[in-house]
Amino acid sequence: MSPSPADSRRPPINKITLILLIITPLLYMNFYGTYQMMRSKAIGNKDYITHNATNMNLSQDNTNTAIIITSSWVPSHPSTRMIDKVIDSRKFLVGLPSSTPIFITVDGIPEENFDNFTDTQQKLKDLDGYTTALFHRHLKNPNVHILVSSEHLHIGGSVFKAMTLIQIHYPSVEYLYYLQHDFNFVKEVDHLALVDVMEKHPSEVNYIRFKYQYVQE
Repeated sequence: MSPSPADSRRPPINKITLILLIITPLLYMNFYGTYQMMRSKAIGNKDYITHNATNMNLSQDNTNTAIIITSSWVPSHPSTRMIDKVIDSRKFLVGLPSSTPIFITVDGIPEENFDNFTDTQQKLKDLDGYTTALFHRHLKNPNVHILVSSEHLHIGGSVFKAMTLIQIHYPSVEYLYYLQHDFNFVKEVDHLALVDVMEKHPSEVNYIRFKYQYVQE
């Protein structure tokens, strides 16, 4: 998919600003609707997250940007090829520090899928293999954090879970790249220019969306 700058509006997202939101308009509305609905549920678990997060080995440097990549079961699992392309495409974000923290969420299987026991068992096996492969690839990288959910949190719940940890362990983060596991950059984007625009126009620009297109491989 090939992103390019699009419109700017003002979303209801706490203190962290979404720099890049790569989703369709319909999914955008669903994302924020889900975010709002999941908010009270996630806040209810915040003490649990905060308590257990102290055991995670996260860096607390002065970075002002973080990346969240949401993922869930897809037929290509347990292969990580799709999300690998997304992670590797951060090289196109010119000016983004190599130490920028990346949070990868792995969502659980929706409950409605459990009606088909055999199909669900295979999906769970594939998702477990995918998660294990992610850990093998990034276990020694202190900048990559993998968050696995046993329940289906949807996009909003997954993002909020990651944002909670970011606010705890990376309090200096002001800007957030949100990507999905099949949305990768294919050309250079000036990260510093985006931050500059948002810092100079805080009341007008709170997030920047990118258009995308499917590319047949």
